Order: sequence, then structure tokens, then C-alpha cells
Amino acid sequence: MVLVPLVLQLATLFCVAKLENEAEMLLLESIRAKKISDAINVLSQDVYDYIGEFGRDNPQRQVKTGDEKLQVFHRRHELHYKQLKDSVQHDAKLYACVVASEQAAYKTFGLIRRLEEIPEDGPDQVQKLRKKLWKDVRKDVKSILGGGLLEHAAQQKRIAEVDAEEQARLRELSRQLMILIAIIDTIIAIAVALYLTKTIARRLSILNENSLRLAASVPLHSPLGGNDEIATVDKTFHNMALSLQEAAKKERAIIDNARDFICSIDANGKFSAANPASQAVLDRSAESLLGTYFADYVADGRENVLQIFSDLRTQGDRNPVELKMKRADGTIVHVLLSAHFSKEENTTFCVIHDITERRKAEMLKQEVMAMVTHDLRTPLSTLRHIFTFLESGKHGKLDDKGTDFVHAGGRNVDRLLTLVNDLLDVEKADSGQLHLEKTKVALNECFDACVSSLGVFAESKGVTLDFIETDLIVMGDEERIDRILNNLVGNAVKFSPEGGKVIISADKSAERDTEYAIISVKDEGQGIPEDKLENIFEKFHQVERRSDSNQEKGSGLGLAICRAFVQLHGGKIWAESKLAEGSVFKFTIPLA
Repeated sequence: MVLVPLVLQLATLFCVAKLENEAEMLLLESIRAKKISDAINVLSQDVYDYIGEFGRDNPQRQVKTGDEKLQVFHRRHELHYKQLKDSVQHDAKLYACVVASEQAAYKTFGLIRRLEEIPEDGPDQVQKLRKKLWKDVRKDVKSILGGGLLEHAAQQKRIAEVDAEEQARLRELSRQLMILIAIIDTIIAIAVALYLTKTIARRLSILNENSLRLAASVPLHSPLGGNDEIATVDKTFHNMALSLQEAAKKERAIIDNARDFICSIDANGKFSAANPASQAVLDRSAESLLGTYFADYVADGRENVLQIFSDLRTQGDRNPVELKMKRADGTIVHVLLSAHFSKEENTTFCVIHDITERRKAEMLKQEVMAMVTHDLRTPLSTLRHIFTFLESGKHGKLDDKGTDFVHAGGRNVDRLLTLVNDLLDVEKADSGQLHLEKTKVALNECFDACVSSLGVFAESKGVTLDFIETDLIVMGDEERIDRILNNLVGNAVKFSPEGGKVIISADKSAERDTEYAIISVKDEGQGIPEDKLENIFEKFHQVERRSDSNQEKGSGLGLAICRAFVQLHGGKIWAESKLAEGSVFKFTIPLA
């Protein structure tokens, strides 16, 4: 459509250029013809002047070639003939006529020169010769304009006039052609514009309707044909709509199969959408919840719920909050509510996670801990005192076998008491009930106490304890730091081979503008597998580091207690190990 007016305009330009070229050629021809005509006319006027000057009034006058006026006539004739010959070179016939006229002119000039040689007052015979020469001069002067030169001048004049008229005709034709093409181009442009506008508007209308259909979840129109930009946009839109539909299906599948209760609540506090997990959490179907108030299912009171949603409107998000909700049978379910408020949709989106089982487990754990505290710790302490009395022999002597039994019973009671105390310490640390009594602690004294406490145990295992003296002083709970060192060094001794060495050292480090002491406990055992290093600080997690180890297994709480105590001090604990090269346990405590 764009090429049609373009081709038409190019054709018009070609025609106009051709007409202009013809007009230009005619103009040049007209100028040349007028120039030739004017030159002949000037030459004719010169000839007439020449005749009038030298051939009429006084045919016997004495003419001298040196006469200034005659010389002027000669120069003008030469110049005119030269210009005339230059102008008529293209016309052989006219050129021959000009040459003949020029020859006649030069012949006349020759006769005049002969007259100059004949005296004016000579004998009759001389006078007769002069008269004869003057007659020849007048005859030759007439022959100058003979041979059709004047007719050629008239013809060139007519050519100039005809060419001027033809030029005017060609220019008028060119103007009319341009006007006509301008009108045709305008009509074509309007038609093309109308067609394009109508076509583009219709295609854009389809795009707009497709966007509305996508928003309304209605099938889209068929893709537009063609390779233009609008068709490309439409294809892209269809691909996007298909991707969105696939994403919506996946999202719907995830929500429908989620174990958590996912719902949206409108500005009035009513359910506007819910997933099937509502049946498992509240014993109510998703359809039955739509249009009902969320607060009606909360057992904690409407005011609490209204405050939660009020905070959401101002904050947008908030930390998960625990609620008690009522099931259809009246039972209470403990849930964890995570919510987000969308200002654009004026809707609150909620994820409700059922934590009833977790709450039961926590209650059971609390009951077990209470039982451990009250029902196990007290009897075990009593048993420890009984074994102490028996070992003292104040209430009678036992034989060797009885003494061995008493010692074995005392050791087992001590193990149980240690286990109970470890459990209580871990739970207190996890629940935030364990508090530290921080003071300035010299690490060197802690190292001495550790070596004194575990020296006998290390000697019995054939392991050497070696600590590097340090002058670092930390801010912490000395009893807890001793406990950490005893647990780490005890493990190092237990898993070191006979003849091995356990090295205890401390270095200085800075993290986040705070100075720390890094305490290291290095052993020469078999090492810990790399994939186990992240899990060894978990409760009840144990790693067998020696395949030939026959010692009794611990409770699996020692490293968990170490991590809890280190974190309470604001430090961190980790392990580095290579198989068959030993392990290094490190922890940090802030410097005083």
C-alpha cells in the first residue's frame, strides 16, 4: 500500500523531469535561434550602413583603407562573422550561407583597397576603371546579403517564437500533471489511511478484548494472522495467557493439595476464598466458609482478631501469631496464623498452620521434664546418698562383692543424675530460662581447672593433656565455660588413641568490631566424616569415630549443651576434621 503512491510519485517525477528536459532543450534552441537571427540582423544593418556610407551619395569619393571609420566597419564585420559561424556550426546549410556571405564581404573589401590605389584625378581611362570598380563594389555589397541569409534570419526568428510557445505548453502540461498526481496521491493516501486505521483499530480492538477476556477467564479470540507487529504482540499475548493459565493451574493444584489452610479475607472480615484444607483444620468445607466472618471461628475473642487485622492494614505484614480456633464439633485447635494485607486488592491473605500436635508434644515434653525434675531427680539424689553411706562403711562392712555392687550402683546413679541435669540444662537454654552470671574470666585458670578435673581420666586412657598458656581474659560465666571445656576435652580424650595428645589453646580474633577469644581443643583421633560435621551438635546425635571403640556411649547431649552455652555467651562453635588426622573443636567467647 505504501509502494503504490511511491511508484506513482516516482513515475510522475520521471515524466515531469522529461517534460522539463524537453522544455530546457527548446529553451536552448530558442536562445540559439534568436541569437542567430539577431546576429544576421546586426550584420545586415552593418551592410546597409556600409552601403549607405560608401556606395550611394558619392560613388567617386576617394576611399582610404586607413580611414578610421572604415577600419571600424571591417573589425565589426570580422567579429560578427566569427560569432555567427560559431552559432551555426550545427546547421551545415546555414553555415555555408554564412561562409559565402563572408567571402563576398572580403571581396568587397578587396575592391575598396584597389580603389585606394587608383588616383582620383587621373585620365578618362582611369576614371572609367574607378566607375567600374564602384559598380562591382555595389554589386558585391548586395551579394553579401544574398544567398538566403536574410531568409535564414527570418526562419530562425520563427523558430525562436515557436519554441517559446512550445516551452509554455510543456510547462503548463507539467503543472497540470503535478496537480493531477497530487490529487491522485491525496486520494490514495486517504484511502490507505482509512484502510490502515480501520484494520489497525479492528486488530487493536481484538487485543483489548483479549485482555478483558483474560481478566474474566473467558477463552480468547483466535490468534491474528500476519507477520506485522500487532500480530506478533497478539501471539505473545496468547503465549503469555497460556503460561498464566498453566501457572494458575499449578498454583491452584498446590493450594488445593496444601496441608495448611489457605484463605483470603475481604475488607469486611469475611472469607472470600478458601482451600480444601479447611476441612482438615476446622472440619468445615471451603464452600461453607465463604461469606462467613473469620472472627466467628476464633476462640481467643473477636477483639484480639480485630486488633490483628487492624495492625495488618497499617503494617502490611506481621510475625506469625498463635490462635485458638473452633472446629465444627466444638473442639479447640491450635493454629499459627501468617497473614499479608494487599492494599491494591483490599484483601488479607492468610496461611493457617495446624500446630495442635506440636502443642500436645510440647505439653507432653513439659510433663516429662516436670516428671524428670520432681519424680526422678529427687529419688536419684536419695539413692546417691544411700550409696554414699554404704560406701563409707558406717552402717556395717560389706564384703568385696558387695562393695563392687555398691560402687557400680553409685556410678549408674551418677550417670542418671548427669543425664537429668543435662536434659534440664538443654531445655532451659532452648526456652530462654537459663541465665548466665558473667564476670571477667581468665582462660588460663579455666585450662588449669580442666586439666585438674580430667587429668586422671586422661592418664587412665594413656592420653596426654597439653594446654598452651594464654593471658586472654573473657567476659562470661566461669562455671559454664568450665562445663564447655570439660565436655570438649572429655570427648577428645575418649576418642584419642593410646599415646595420643590433646592440645588446648586460645587465640584472639575480631568479628563485627567485637574482639573474641577463639578456644581450640585438638585431638589426634580418627576424625569425623565431613558430612557429619553439621549434625554433631544436635541433641542425641552421636558419631562413632573409632571402629574399634569399646567405651560406653554417652547421652548425646554433651555437644548440644556446649552449643547452647556458647550461643548464650554470644559466640559460635564449630568443628574441623580430616579422617585419620584428628579433629579440632573451636568456640568463641567475647573478650572482656
